[in-house]
Order: sequence, then structure tokens, then C-alpha cells
Amino acid sequence: MNELRRKRARPESRSAPKSANLRSARTPLPAEGAALAIAPASFKGPGAIGAKEIGALQRLVGNGGTTQLLSDGRRPYGDSPLGLFGNAARNRPVGAVQRGVVQRHLPGVLAKLAEDLTKVRAALGAYDTADPTNGNLLEYINKHVTDINALPGMVTILDSKPKLIEQLAIDMAARAEPPTAVNASHTASATDEVMNKGGGGFTAKDGTVYMLESTKDSSALYHELIHVLSGEGGVTQLSVTKTNLNEGFTNYFAEQLARKYGKTVYTAYPVATTWVNDFVAKCTENTAYNIYFKNNEALLYSTLAGRLKTKVQAAKTVFDKPESKALKESNGVKRTDLGAFYTGATIKDDAVLAAAVKKKIQEAYFMDAGEPSIAWLKRLCIDD
Repeated sequence: MNELRRKRARPESRSAPKSANLRSARTPLPAEGAALAIAPASFKGPGAIGAKEIGALQRLVGNGGTTQLLSDGRRPYGDSPLGLFGNAARNRPVGAVQRGVVQRHLPGVLAKLAEDLTKVRAALGAYDTADPTNGNLLEYINKHVTDINALPGMVTILDSKPKLIEQLAIDMAARAEPPTAVNASHTASATDEVMNKGGGGFTAKDGTVYMLESTKDSSALYHELIHVLSGEGGVTQLSVTKTNLNEGFTNYFAEQLARKYGKTVYTAYPVATTWVNDFVAKCTENTAYNIYFKNNEALLYSTLAGRLKTKVQAAKTVFDKPESKALKESNGVKRTDLGAFYTGATIKDDAVLAAAVKKKIQEAYFMDAGEPSIAWLKRLCIDD
């Protein structure tokens, strides 16, 4: 979502298999002076780009990338392509700046990206999971993940942890209230996330994704792009209520897609992801899709409340039998639970049950499987 995705630490040298479904955001560097399909003379006015500047862009983003970025007359800020990146980037080797960094800073790129993503999210929100003619759900999600991964400026692949730390610190400063300049605290927090907590990538405030080279072809990239699909900047109603559970839904779909398409799966948010796996096993993947991609947090509570109601009613029937007077528990439901769900002989209405479920979700951290609220949800809402 809005914070660095925490992945298990892994060696920087580990290579991932090439993917036909998740295309890399990097472009091979061309030979200097390679011909383009556009000419320097096409650019006029202040800041016009000449052969020298186009050569610099070629070295940064490749022939195809340069053609794509400049064919509509867009120009970088300042009098040189290197003016895009600020002083820190000017001190790096040209080849160290990835395509996504170039693209995201060009005029109109982020605005166009936001427009494209809004359309994709609308399509996901309109998808009818109950219509069997719509085909396989994971294939449908993967198509959109693949499509947005190819959008200019969507993904920036970074080839070292220090670069990821730098970008994360910038994003942390941008998310501060009010936004502030990067300071030592941001850098320390970003360093801790990447170096100590195994962070491999994050979704930035502007809705774009930064990834380490070592995680670009794995569940980690799926995770970030699924965040982007779920809402603007990766923010959903559920993420506001319970961030870790939202991460669990995100990672559930990321792991399912990674396994389906033969990508590396990195463990992330294990307790929350396991909980969502259990939820899907009982409540279906379609329901999980409608909660997450349609931003329908209330469906989570009403679905669990429905299971709670069925289970509690069945237990009460058992408890009410004369021969069960000494029985203290039936199928996970304790006799002492009934008072919370019944008024006399009448079970409370669905809204009250949904509110009880929501309260337990809010109380849970989804960090430890033994948390009391998670145990309550498992006992009364998940287990049959």
C-alpha cells in the first residue's frame, strides 16, 4: 500500500527467471549515436533538444524509449535531460538512472498514467464475478497487471538497495503531514525497512511502483501492482480500517498469480495472508475480489456475520436440548457466547452481528496467529 512491502531478506545476486507476463521497466542501453525515427530538428523553442541531448536520453532509456517520450514534442525540464534528476542523479553514472525515473518526471506522464489507471480500476470495479462467461478470475486480474506494468512511468526498477532507500525516504517525506523535505529520520526509517526488514519495493504516493532488480519478476512486483489496481495510491477503505489485513488481501492475489504463472514467491505478511487464504477457502475467491477490487469493505463484515449467525444458531439449537444442559461448547461456540448474539430467544439483527465482526477486525493486528481477536474470528466465523 503506502508503506514499503516487507519481504524476506534475499541475496542481491539472486536472479529471477524471465517473464512473459510481467515485463521489465528497464530498457537496454543502445550504442551511442544509434539512429532514431525522429530528428532533433523536430523540437523547437526554449529548451529545444539537440543531438547531444537526444544522445544522453538514448543512453538513459534506449532508442525506443527516447522515441516514445519525445515523439509528441515533450521536453525535459531545463536545458539538458540530466536536469530531470537533480544534483544527486547528476553525480551518478548515466546508465544508473532507470527508464521509469526519466518517464515519471516528464511533463504529462504522471497525469496520463493516472488517467489510464482510473479507467482500469473502473473496469475492475464493474467486473461481474457471478457471470461465468467472464472466464478465469486470476487470468482477468493478470491481464490488467500486465497491462499497467507496461505503462510508461509505472514501474521503476532500481539496481541497488541504496537507491531504493533514497526513493523510499523521498516518499516518506512526501507522505508527511504536511509534506516536508527529506531528513535524517526518513532516511533512517527507509534504511531500516530495506536493510533490516527485507523490503524489496513499495508503491509511492503518486501511485507508481519502485522495485529492486532482484524482486522484479516475483510475487513482490505482483503485490505492488495489485495495490495500484485496488485504488488510487493503493488506498482502499479496508486499508484505512486495518492496514495489515488489506496487505493480506493484496498478498493473497499476488501469491496466487505468482504461482499460476511460475514466478518466485516471497513470504510477506504471513499471518494476514494465511487469514485471507482461510477466508477464501470458506467464502470464495470471488467474494475476496469483490471486497478488495470493488472497495467493498462492508462485504467482508456481512459475509463473516452470515457465517457467525449460522454457526451460533446451530449451537443454540444444541444447547437448548434438555440433554445438553451441562454442555459448555458446541462446534467452537461457547454457551457463554450466546449472550452477545441473542436478545432472549431472538438472535440479534445482521447489522449488529456485522458490527461485532468489524470490532474484532479492528482489534486484531494480524501480526500473530495467536491474537485473541484472530482466534475469535477463526472460531466463530471461519471454521465450519
